[in-house]
Amino acid sequence: MNEQELLQNAKAKSTSNDYPGAIADCDQAIILNPQSAEAYNNRGAAKAGLKKYDDAITDFNQAITLKPKYAKAYYNRGLAKLNLRRYDDASDDFNQAIGLDPKNAAIYNDRGIAKAELGKYDDAINDFNQAITLKPKYAKAYYNRGSAKAKLRKYNDAITDYNQATTLNPQYAAAYNNRAVAKVNLKQYDNAITDFSQAITLKPKDATAYINRGSAKAGLKKYNDAIADFTQAIALNPHYAEAYYNRGLIKAKLKRYDDAITDYGQAIKLNPQYAGAYNNRGIAKADLDQYEAAIADFNKALRINPEYADAYNNRGNAKAALTKYDDAIIDYEEAQNIDPNDQDAAYNKGVVVGLRQSAALSERRSSYGR
Repeated sequence: MNEQELLQNAKAKSTSNDYPGAIADCDQAIILNPQSAEAYNNRGAAKAGLKKYDDAITDFNQAITLKPKYAKAYYNRGLAKLNLRRYDDASDDFNQAIGLDPKNAAIYNDRGIAKAELGKYDDAINDFNQAITLKPKYAKAYYNRGSAKAKLRKYNDAITDYNQATTLNPQYAAAYNNRAVAKVNLKQYDNAITDFSQAITLKPKDATAYINRGSAKAGLKKYNDAIADFTQAIALNPHYAEAYYNRGLIKAKLKRYDDAITDYGQAIKLNPQYAGAYNNRGIAKADLDQYEAAIADFNKALRINPEYADAYNNRGNAKAALTKYDDAIIDYEEAQNIDPNDQDAAYNKGVVVGLRQSAALSERRSSYGR
């Protein structure tokens, strides 16, 4: 086969996800023509399909060296860097690609993704706008714009974009899921559950959709139904720490503290840096009057996240229960230093100051009686 036949075969194999076969064909094309920028680009794309992103970048570099105005190679290199979370570098490559191919909606869309990952949500929205202008039926661009708006807490605007994404692509499970998340943030739990259910119908093995639906059911205080969803998420993915954590939260609401502690423990086993699981396990232990054990968990949460105001407040409560009022007050003050708007810490400090004064007064009265 000649070079062009090999490249055509490689494209067909990549389309069918036969990436090793595509790479082999590109290798042969490069042997026939070491100056073939297309062969290097296509081989890089096949390597990216195998998630060998660094190797892919090496090939895209060579393609660009051979053909400095090769928009597709810049774009593909940007995608590889995007997958490596090198968002600034990816944006630079997308800039180059747009300069060479300014009518390509996909490049604007993916540059928008990179900007969103950098927290530049307004800039990302501008890119998604441009992608939609160039390609008005671009469901992914509507979806991504909705996600950026949701990050800005513009939930109604986000829902409008997710609506458009699902209209253009009724099989878009992620759009149903994210629209539901936006509705949860608006406390529209019933509508959210409908969307999560649709996402699950489209992708029945998506553990995250079950977790999200369970959280929405919890918002309606349908705690047993929520537990059923979290349990299904665990069945689908037994290593999903978040599912155990959320199930623990609901069991604690039902005052099933021992069961909650077991779930938090499993979440911690799967993710030893899970500060929230330590904090909530500590709360469950405190609810069982296991204050020293609770303090140990709050300590662990604070070692992981020293800025965890809620953990300071909770540790203060446990210390107060042990009548360690001075230590408790120090914790409440630390919580307020981290979050000056922490009303719980302010209230608890006031209560404990009163308890300390009462204890001191009682002690003085006792000494007078001797």
